[in-house]
Amino acid sequence: MDYDRPVINLPRNVSYRPESRTGLIIGIVILVVIVIVLIVVMIVLLLRKQATATNKCNSNADCSTGESCVANKCVVCQSPITSPSPVAITSDVITGNAALTWPAVSGATSYNVYRKLGDPSVGKNNYDGKDNVTVTTKSYTALPQGTTYFVVTANNSCGEGPQSSPVVFSVTCGSIPATMPAPVVAETLNDCAGTTTSDVVQVSFTNENISSGVYVIQGTGQKGTVSPYLYLVQGNSFAPATNIHLTCGAVSTTHTVLQITNAENAVITTAAPTAPIGSTFTLNWIPLAGVEQYVVFLVSVSPLGVPHYYGGFYGSTATSATLATDSGDTGIMALVLGFRLCDKSIVSPSTTYVTHA
Repeated sequence: MDYDRPVINLPRNVSYRPESRTGLIIGIVILVVIVIVLIVVMIVLLLRKQATATNKCNSNADCSTGESCVANKCVVCQSPITSPSPVAITSDVITGNAALTWPAVSGATSYNVYRKLGDPSVGKNNYDGKDNVTVTTKSYTALPQGTTYFVVTANNSCGEGPQSSPVVFSVTCGSIPATMPAPVVAETLNDCAGTTTSDVVQVSFTNENISSGVYVIQGTGQKGTVSPYLYLVQGNSFAPATNIHLTCGAVSTTHTVLQITNAENAVITTAAPTAPIGSTFTLNWIPLAGVEQYVVFLVSVSPLGVPHYYGGFYGSTATSATLATDSGDTGIMALVLGFRLCDKSIVSPSTTYVTHA
């Protein structure tokens, strides 16, 4: 018997067992929740890191301050670094129409088209006209005679990029014949002292070089309250002289002849009136394709039987004209001619005539 080993006396009737199962389950649930939260946080951080690395975007709103969305990526904000080149142009020198096209610039939201007549140094600070478009084409109609230069730039939210090389649109009128001679104005009847108070002059012109067409005599001082006036003569090789009733009172009048060899009648949508037309008359017409200019012509007669001629020239986009006439005049006829001024018509120098006092 070993008397050095201690003796331990345990109480009787006492049993020992592990902790309850409920506490263990709660601990396991808490642990699982913590693991899930950690996994979610790691996934979010990973996605944010990936988004930051790729810097993807659909618009500038997806990017930080000072950045812009270019090709679905956020980059430091800058205007387009390339110009819309090359710019191509198609044109019709007869109608004065032109269309510009250019390739799209990456990141551009719009384009500026600058134009300048007769100046190849056209640019952002030197232009006659500026047009902003969101597409890669721009069309023009009825451009003026001469050479028009165009350049194009690209824009985005950061600013405007460099300009393209200029393209040229040129309208030349080399096919126009020599200038017509000035009309001859000669007095045929002096009624300034009479009741009609008008001076009748005869306007004539000779040496025409065409055998058909229309001659438009344009001038100022027509008797009545309106000037200028127009008088149309159906042409032949030697068009007849035209009597014009001029206002008296030492009024200086001018006369010019326009020779139209290619004219068409525009369709008038309101008939010329047969009743007195008062002081104004509005004429509407359907425009003609390819027309550069319209001449509007109205004939009326006064209560004394004196014919009055009214009219004027209107641009290619015009569709109506309002002409002032003598009160009480009766309308005789109205006519609208469309023509191509550049290559088919010529204008004579003007002749000045002074009526009697």
